[in-house]
Amino acid sequence: MRKTVLTPLTQVLNDGILTEQNLKFHAPVKGPRIAKPCCLGRALVQHNRAHLLTKNTLWFWPMMFVQGIIIVHHFSLQHECVHYTAFKTRWLNNLIGNICGVIIIPPHQYFRYEHCDHHTYTQVPGQDPELIELPKSITGYLAYLSAVPYWRGNLDQSFAMLREFSMTRNAALYRRTYAPAWSGRPGHTC
Repeated sequence: MRKTVLTPLTQVLNDGILTEQNLKFHAPVKGPRIAKPCCLGRALVQHNRAHLLTKNTLWFWPMMFVQGIIIVHHFSLQHECVHYTAFKTRWLNNLIGNICGVIIIPPHQYFRYEHCDHHTYTQVPGQDPELIELPKSITGYLAYLSAVPYWRGNLDQSFAMLREFSMTRNAALYRRTYAPAWSGRPGHTC
């Protein structure tokens, strides 16, 4: 007798929460998978151009809100690339994941190891890098909203599996990408 493997999907089907009819709405998207990253990239470029035009106007902050929404979608794509589910080939997942990492700042390789630790130690206090203790005061809540506890936790974490080469490569990529932007000299590399 074969034992049925219980997954979240089979569990909701067995419990009657979802039906086979409901699942048709969750079917994989047909067409080239590269279309979504291309659309996200184009949206980011076009929004950045429009955002520059709103500098020193009242539209600046609403545009920042829209910018945040676009960037969150890049994080979602990077997350799928970490799991190697965004594309059929590993190299394309790595390429798009690295591009998303440059856009949203956390390096793809670093996020992969941190996320692996998250899946290994999910909900284990002190070991799950994505588990942040909930605030108990107004001051703590404001700190929580700032994301400082998350970043402090990530900076304190060390990953034995990180290879020096990949970190050096990522550091060079970030230096070439962000240093010119911070120096105010477009096209200037360090």
